[in-house]
Amino acid sequence: MSSEEDDDGIDLRVLGHELQRARVAKGYSLTDLVSHTGIAKATLHRYEMAQTNHTIRHLVKIARALDVPLSRLVSVLDEPPQDQKRGG
Repeated sequence: MSSEEDDDGIDLRVLGHELQRARVAKGYSLTDLVSHTGIAKATLHRYEMAQTNHTIRHLVKIARALDVPLSRLVSVLDEPPQDQKRGG
């Protein structure tokens, strides 16, 4: 298990990438997202870099600030890992 995976084998890099993609698509910097969520910039950065687990409360705040459904942010966790998609 990599350092980016939690105890359940969930690859947090996938969620972190989706959070960053949604933030950039909205045109927000990390500082903008801090202003809209009240979540510390360092915490948001760690979420995007898969350096810490996300809380549901924070995910809801982020989704609301980015005007995206929470389900869209976390649906990437339902996708099989890249190596499984290729049949390996």
